[in-house]
Amino acid sequence: MIRRYPVTGVGYLPLSYMRELFHSTPETPLNHTHNQVLELLFHGGLLALIPFIGMTAWASHEALRHRRSPAVKTAAILLMVFLFMGTVEIYHTDPLYYPLFILLGRADCLAGEEDALPRISFFARVRRDLKKT
Repeated sequence: MIRRYPVTGVGYLPLSYMRELFHSTPETPLNHTHNQVLELLFHGGLLALIPFIGMTAWASHEALRHRRSPAVKTAAILLMVFLFMGTVEIYHTDPLYYPLFILLGRADCLAGEEDALPRISFFARVRRDLKKT
């Protein structure tokens, strides 16, 4: 089925409709893939899988850069646990991945670095620069 729709996947259709679409029978039941990566590829195709892999790589890179922080270590361990759990079964932890991606993506803030956030906002800098001209 992944070969039929590699780019977009089959979508998130009701299971009864998918059974009709793919001619599922009691001998060949249609359930789920028991793997988070394959499930993303099945439902969303490469359009869903590539951003997921990119966010995982970005979060991992930031976690490695700030690995001395206990908060970053905890978030990274949680992400790795969820990723491992997703390889053997789907526990519907999808909503938990994305907050961890965001937390680890801003690992500099999570680590408590002083220069993590700009001291003045972007709009304040634009106003300041416009006043100079």
